[in-house]
Amino acid sequence: MNKYLVNPKLVNKLAQDLAQISKSHLSNNLRPYLLGICGIPGSGKTTLSELLKDRINEVNGDNFCSRLAMDGFHHTKDYLRQMPDPIEMFKRRGSPITFNVDLFYSKLQEIKGLDAENGEVLYPTFEHEIQDPVQDDLVVSNKNRILIIEGNYLALNLPKWRDVSSLFDNLWFLNIPIETAMERVAIRHVKAKICKDMMESWIRTNYNDRKNAQLILSNKINKIDKEIEME
Repeated sequence: MNKYLVNPKLVNKLAQDLAQISKSHLSNNLRPYLLGICGIPGSGKTTLSELLKDRINEVNGDNFCSRLAMDGFHHTKDYLRQMPDPIEMFKRRGSPITFNVDLFYSKLQEIKGLDAENGEVLYPTFEHEIQDPVQDDLVVSNKNRILIIEGNYLALNLPKWRDVSSLFDNLWFLNIPIETAMERVAIRHVKAKICKDMMESWIRTNYNDRKNAQLILSNKINKIDKEIEME
């Protein structure tokens, strides 16, 4: 999703909303304020999160706000090979079962434990060239006063994922027509060289990403603080 397709007025309004809802927390806590941004694949989570982070930092200085993704909690390829149906798991990589939700939950708990004495948490990322997570690749500190964490399944009303949802101070869900999102995902697969052409990409998108999107839409938790209409 091209960042210029996101309405600047929407970004400014959301940045103002985030500043307002986090104000009391930041005045009384050393730990960062945790905002979760979620939605189906292709809904614009990464783009909006980046724009929000940049807007917040324009006002408050670099590193006041940081963006984190849940991509670093993918199970490794070696782990998937040990699962009962590894071929299917590779086809469905990116679905909830292919994430280490227990590690994600414990890492968010660590972040919520940041204070004057416990000032840093190491956080994983995902390296697209090797298609695997990189452990302890980022440092999250109590100097990062707002953390925007984005991912598909932050509002998923299923066991363990509900526990993840409960850790956010505020949770936003991005609404977008599913066909618009799937077209973006199919194009992205080709650009990322995951698929060689659009025909292969649509097969992958419909087999995996569409199923994930439908799961997300049919299993949203009730406690979503803000729903945002994306174009």
